Amino acid sequence: MNGSGLGTRRLWRLPWLILTVILAGCESFAYYWQAASGHLSLMRQARPVREVLADEHTPEAIRRHLLAVQSARTFARDRMSLRVDDSYTTWVALDRPAVVWNLFVSPPNRLQLRTWCFPVAGCVGYRGYFDRMDAEMAARRFAEDDVWIGGASAYSTLGWFDDPVLSTMLGPAPLDTAALIFHELAHKTVWVKGDITLSESWATFVEQSGARAFAQDQGWLPELMAYQRRQAARAAFANLVGQLIEALEPLYAASTPEQARERREPLFRRFAQSLGDCADRHPALKPWARSWQTPLNNARLLTVRSYTRWVGALEVQFGRLHRNWPAMVAWFGELATRPEAQRQATLQELDAHASSSVLTNTLEFRCQL
Repeated sequence: MNGSGLGTRRLWRLPWLILTVILAGCESFAYYWQAASGHLSLMRQARPVREVLADEHTPEAIRRHLLAVQSARTFARDRMSLRVDDSYTTWVALDRPAVVWNLFVSPPNRLQLRTWCFPVAGCVGYRGYFDRMDAEMAARRFAEDDVWIGGASAYSTLGWFDDPVLSTMLGPAPLDTAALIFHELAHKTVWVKGDITLSESWATFVEQSGARAFAQDQGWLPELMAYQRRQAARAAFANLVGQLIEALEPLYAASTPEQARERREPLFRRFAQSLGDCADRHPALKPWARSWQTPLNNARLLTVRSYTRWVGALEVQFGRLHRNWPAMVAWFGELATRPEAQRQATLQELDAHASSSVLTNTLEFRCQL
């Protein structure tokens, strides 16, 4: 494979995808065209990781992250039974803060994301755009709703392509980058079509549990302690968002959209104040305190819940399987094939034994609404 980074064996799939979209209508075709062309543009920029590592001009910080990615790929394949293939063997340096911008939409008086349905992923609660202006133009169609556009550092093609390492994927430390690799490989290994909350909870579980096991395997104990503290801050923030969502649910039950917007403002102010106070006590929360003061709305809040809802339940099942990765991957793959009602019943039973998300097991601080 040369510097273009795109395996020719996968190019044949693209015309069939485009044909599917043409049959769905012009608007869908325009959306899929920007998605396909955006991805192919990345692939044209990709360089093999081994070439980047051999380049004497590669900054040492990037080199450390890429070496961690190489080790994480091997660990994911050999120890975690994740599907790896040739993913994350190429590198793309981007000149923007996010690779895609996701559009989330929710009614102002209901905690439910609008969904869009796609041939491969099923129905999901967002639409991704490679150009932020495209996302903003699409958002104008939902002026009566709560809208949030969030930048994403990575995305998965769910096995259609061998995804590259993006410069936006590099975390605060190489262990965080490895954790994100585990997250994306979890999507590639098992994707629950039409259930974004379970799919993201699965990937978050794999990300966190994989990072701990990987760090221990590498002997990165100081790095693991720092990573766990960052994750504890993330858990405290997610917990506070969960408290706000619980407070909003009864308020919305008897509210029109106009009433909901007015009645929720005191709760939003209380959330911002609580987050700021918590960050004053625990500086690790300051990034969230800075970025979550405004604007607040349902669409933005729901982006947090999707990633963490079933993490605790999955951790319980992992324990029941004696923390055996092949068994866990096989179990989740089978769970993904069940009807939704059966999946929910299984997860609810597991969740009853989970005191909280796996993240809060090491939580050193809590925030109260």
